[in-house]
Order: sequence, then structure tokens, then C-alpha cells
Amino acid sequence: MFPLLMALVLPAPFDRAIVRFEGLLATLFDYQFEPETGRNGFSMGDARIAARVDFPFNPTPILRPHPAALPGEPKPTPVELDGEHGYREPQSGFGFYLQGNFIAAPALLDLALIWRANQYLIVDAGLVKVPFSEEFILPAQNLDFTDRSQAVVALAPDRQVGARVRGQVGRGALQYWLGLFNGNRYNAQGNDDNGFLVAARAATDQRAAGWRIHAGANVAAADDPALVDPFLGEFSGNRLLLGADARIEWGPWLLASEAIWGRLTPETGAVRSPFGYHVSAGYNFTDAAAIKARWDSFDDGLSTVKERVIVGLGDGVDFYSVWLDYVIPIDASVDAHRVLLTLQANWE
Repeated sequence: MFPLLMALVLPAPFDRAIVRFEGLLATLFDYQFEPETGRNGFSMGDARIAARVDFPFNPTPILRPHPAALPGEPKPTPVELDGEHGYREPQSGFGFYLQGNFIAAPALLDLALIWRANQYLIVDAGLVKVPFSEEFILPAQNLDFTDRSQAVVALAPDRQVGARVRGQVGRGALQYWLGLFNGNRYNAQGNDDNGFLVAARAATDQRAAGWRIHAGANVAAADDPALVDPFLGEFSGNRLLLGADARIEWGPWLLASEAIWGRLTPETGAVRSPFGYHVSAGYNFTDAAAIKARWDSFDDGLSTVKERVIVGLGDGVDFYSVWLDYVIPIDASVDAHRVLLTLQANWE
């Protein structure tokens, strides 16, 4: 009904609006043998609904042979043109993207206006993900494990209000992002400290029959006169973040790694250099079932190094997945081990 109303009201080319809805529903069972927080039990991990509306200037499909897409973009839809099968190239035009999580605070996750010149140049403005860290950019349903790595959670700049430019050359041979953001995370009221965060990322995605190689590097820098951050706490000073990631998929095998290093220079006090990395490996029994393992290490730049091993076993298809993670903190007793069971459904 909504697309029909838009077609009746809007003049060409706006009557060719493409409307897509996406959703993610996840239930998490978290059990720790000797709980530090006393919260063993079930919780809702995600209850997301997203709407994406595109107003293409040129509705004619252009084919490409495989569904490579920028992280965070919807999966391309298979199409047929002149008897050939393939995937529709990104179209020029403009649109908007809205995503909310109804069990989170704040509930608003993404709200962006999008202008697409072609696949080489796309501009987003609003509340969006900062282009830093491949694991952070990926949607939750595409992660290898239930949780992101410790370094990504602590150091990735998260979502911010700002603008970014992105695009890709060829079939993913080169992907790039460049963004300018307020630097104060979810604050939608404006820039509260007159400082900015600049971030850039470049990646390559190479595919052939039976294998895929993806590699990327990113950098972010910020001047933070008065930042309040979950990892840093109240911080005033300069941040520099560097990161790199790589992923190899060969037949049923998977090998992936990511590292993030930071230099935190406060206005007063000692300089900190946190560093974290993970190495993951996996094997797919079928197209849907897989077993994966990860070594995850994080040094907070003070005196604490947290290391853990995660073993995961899961099964799923495009619209649902069941995933079981066993988390083993190093240098801790069995009481600190955790079991995470995730039941997840998504659609688009």
C-alpha cells in the first residue's frame, strides 16, 4: 500500500520509488557458571526494523556477475536482462534509511539521507556508522560470533552524526569510505564540544570460483575537548586509531583476523596505547552449518590484558540462524566461562 500511494502522489522519477523493509529479531541465552552480575537467563538481543526508500534516476537494471556489496548495503536482488542472469548494479538517485531497535536506549540506530551518483560515489548524511573496523560495519546477522571482539567494542567509534562519502570501483576491487563526524556518539542535538572525528577506510574484495579474499585498513582521528565514552570514561585530549583486517574463504574453510591500535593523548596525564586483535578460523559442514573458533586479546593500555577463546557452532540460512558460543577467559577459573545461545531471525 505504501509504495502504491507514493506512486500515485509523486511525479516521475519519484513514482519509481523502491521501498524495502528489513528486520532482525534475536533472543539470547547467557549463562555464566558463577555470574558476576547475577543476570543468567534469557534476554532480547535485538528487535530491529529498518526501512530503506530509494528514488532511482535510471530504473534500467545493469548486470554484474556476483552479489558483492558494500558492508551495510542490502543484498542485491537477482535479475535477468536480455536473457542473462546477474545482480542489479547500484542505481543513481537518492533515498533514506531508517533503523530502530525497540529494546535499546536510544532506540534510534540509523537515520540517513543518501545520494547516489553511481557505484563510485555515494554520500550519506545523518546518524550512521563510522567507517572503522570491518567487524563493526557488518550487520549483526553477518557476524562470525554472537559478540564482536573486545577491541572493536572498546575502540571502534560507533555510530555518529555526520557525513560520509563511499563507493567501490569494479566488482569490489576497491572500496572506500571517508567521513567527518561530531565525535560525540549518539548525541543528536549537535556537536557538544566543537571537536570533530575524521575517519577513512579502504578495502578490497576479490572473488573467484570457490574462494574469496577481503582485506581492509582504516584510520580515525579526533580532538575531544569533553568526550564521555563507555571505554574511555570522561576524556579530554586527542585520539588516533589505526586498524587492519583480512579474511580468506577457500571452499569450506575460513581464516580471518583484525587488529586495532590506539594512541590516547589526554590534556593531562599519561599517554595510553590500547591494542587488541583477534584471529578466527572456521569450517562449514554445509552451506548452513559451521564451526568456528577465535582467539581474542585486548590490552587497555594501562595494566590490564584480557584474553579469551571462543568456540562457536551454528546452523542457519538467509532468514534464520541458531548459534552457540562457549567463551573461555584465559587466566580465569571455570566459574568465569560463559555459554551464549542465540536464536535469530532476519528478513529483507
